[in-house]
Amino acid sequence: MPLPKTQLRTRTAAGVLGLGEEAARAVAMLTAGLHDLGKATRFQACEPGAWALVSERFKRDAGSWRVMRHERASMHVGHHVLESWGYRLEGNDSPAVRIAQVLGGHHGRFLQLDVRGAAVWERVQHELGGPLWQETRLRYAWQVRRLTGCP
Repeated sequence: MPLPKTQLRTRTAAGVLGLGEEAARAVAMLTAGLHDLGKATRFQACEPGAWALVSERFKRDAGSWRVMRHERASMHVGHHVLESWGYRLEGNDSPAVRIAQVLGGHHGRFLQLDVRGAAVWERVQHELGGPLWQETRLRYAWQVRRLTGCP
């Protein structure tokens, strides 16, 4: 009897990631939870109603950030978060890069991740808001990781 599609997908993902099925499932949930990490950026200013709810303290901390699509911002921030958690970041096929590319491609257009250029941590910090925005994104990411039980 053939495996159900969800179980087959889980096995395939586990094989690609080099993980057991339970860990692969947790990584998939983590990825889903982090896909909009890039919305904790200037993205909020694109929607006047949402921006009106942002505190003056956060507005001041926006600094010299630039407009960047939220999925690209998710990818740029995500690969640094993943690397800080111990996900390998060595070349284009490493887990931190691949998962970050899924974050960046969640609208169906997968982006190139330039880890030595546009996605360098100093540049990401400069372009995506000051310390309050960075801390908010990191806290959010940690909460998602905790809730998913991701390794």
